[in-house]
Amino acid sequence: MSRQLALRLSPVVAFYQVDMAEAEELLITWRHPLHLPDDEHPTGRPYTRPFGSLAFVMEERGRRAAAVVLASTINASVCKSRGWHRYNTELFSP
Repeated sequence: MSRQLALRLSPVVAFYQVDMAEAEELLITWRHPLHLPDDEHPTGRPYTRPFGSLAFVMEERGRRAAAVVLASTINASVCKSRGWHRYNTELFSP
């Protein structure tokens, strides 16, 4: 059994990778600020970044409790005053 399958079958908490569309649907349903409806997208703004990305979901007892999208940054510098750039911010958040 693969590690991903074992985690997904966990009776308490599971983490697994999903398609971007699945994570996007959750973020729109949960009314994440980046996916709120507007005049152009009345059902919720889709994920439109043209970069490489991965989406993950966390379930708690079979109920989807969280979603996260990992994507590369747009700018080479994330925070010049702190010395953060796109190559050293993957594991950190400001």
